[in-house]
Amino acid sequence: MSDFSNLVDLLRDRAESQPDQLAYRFLADGETESGTLTYQQLYQQAVQIASYLQSFLSPGDRVLVVYPYSAGLEFIAAFFGCLYAGVIAVTDNPPVSTQAIVKLQTRLESSQCRAILSTKGLIEQLQTQLANFPKTKVETLHA
Repeated sequence: MSDFSNLVDLLRDRAESQPDQLAYRFLADGETESGTLTYQQLYQQAVQIASYLQSFLSPGDRVLVVYPYSAGLEFIAAFFGCLYAGVIAVTDNPPVSTQAIVKLQTRLESSQCRAILSTKGLIEQLQTQLANFPKTKVETLHA
């Protein structure tokens, strides 16, 4: 077995050597499969996301990665995209209350996130609530 210094190298190797091998299986209710990603699919999505992030961010910048539970595979692709781009993924759960929105805003401010990756629906929900953060680029990326 080869030694890998990071997850990026491991995923790249698996995408080349075992492209059709299952990397992730999403169980929507904990039992029923609702989606899968092969190593090749995950690699391609991560590289696409990384390329986009690198178009306006610098290595070391922070990105809030917030996806609903139902978008688990999108979250994984976004997280790996951050790793490939060299940016820091700051993960959080979607806010479900006014108090949670305040906590999310505080987290954005304290972590100095420059972008948010999420689903279209969650971005639409957050757009007005996060209007106070003009330096944060709010992006919807579909894996």
